[in-house]
Amino acid sequence: MRRPDGGGNPPPEPLIEATLGVVLKHGLARRPRMDSPARLIAEAVTTTTLEEGIVIRVLAVCGMGLGTSVILKSRLKEALDAAGVEYTLDVVDAGAARGQDADIIFTSDELADRVRREGARVVVVRNFTSRDEVGEKVRAALAELEG
Repeated sequence: MRRPDGGGNPPPEPLIEATLGVVLKHGLARRPRMDSPARLIAEAVTTTTLEEGIVIRVLAVCGMGLGTSVILKSRLKEALDAAGVEYTLDVVDAGAARGQDADIIFTSDELADRVRREGARVVVVRNFTSRDEVGEKVRAALAELEG
């Protein structure tokens, strides 16, 4: 857009331009509900494509939604990518998890009862850093969804 004095806006930063491209590519800018731009970007970046077109909504939950769930998210992403499923993966605290739609919720034993609800499978992970345990739990949870 040109200013009245003939100047113009500087071109957008490459990262901003790429981020907007991801949001628009995934159609996230036209959602009926109002989400924050950060949430839209996070969903676009953590969504993987698969032929079936079914998106599995996964939550990684810890007490504060900051530290251990970020580690768990990394392990979940690896396992879900290896399984070849389409998914969204969000990191939330236990309080926010109750208000989120999810097919599978991965959390600790201490928080499992707090986040348990109808329609979501709650999977307890004892060692968030263990690729083997997380991979095994992901495969089992996906098998339950398919069955």
